[in-house]
Amino acid sequence: PGAQAGLECGSAALFCEGEGAAPVTVPEGSFSVPENGSESLRTGLETCPAGHFCIGGSREACEEGRSFQPLNGQANCISCSVCTAGSFVVEECTATSNRQCEGCPAGRYQNESGSATCLSCPKGHFCPPSARSPSPCSEGETWQDVEEQATCKVCTTCSPGYSMSQTCTVTQNRQCEVCSPGRYQSDLNAESCD
Repeated sequence: PGAQAGLECGSAALFCEGEGAAPVTVPEGSFSVPENGSESLRTGLETCPAGHFCIGGSREACEEGRSFQPLNGQANCISCSVCTAGSFVVEECTATSNRQCEGCPAGRYQNESGSATCLSCPKGHFCPPSARSPSPCSEGETWQDVEEQATCKVCTTCSPGYSMSQTCTVTQNRQCEVCSPGRYQSDLNAESCD
């Protein structure tokens, strides 16, 4: 004969398959059924579905955005990954899949964990791939006048016979001009001609 709806088994952690049958402990990764009746009247068991964990004969959903479980028959959920600084969220964590992260592309950075976007690298700085913060160009040596760049540009050198008309800063290049007739400069990057 089949299962009896009124057979007392004791709790959700046990089920009784039929009249006179001894209570059977529900193994981890499974849950007792039917779920919609009294916990003491369970007559069978089912495998825990993905997106849930099953322990003590009960089925519980993984907490959306905090935990997930991609497999059937599991007794726990897995904590969602956190996208670290230098990366951004490509796909959020669901009950059945982990959060997907990707490193910030060159020219962008992210200084906080769990962000959905990366920030533009400012002028006067460079940001290699997966940057956690912008790195400044070296004053007098390198410069960058455009946002979202992976490198700084090398400052122009004013050769002998030229003087600087503008110094090199982190956001602008050095400008050179030829010495006027009768004047000369033998040094590199001189401020004036003699």
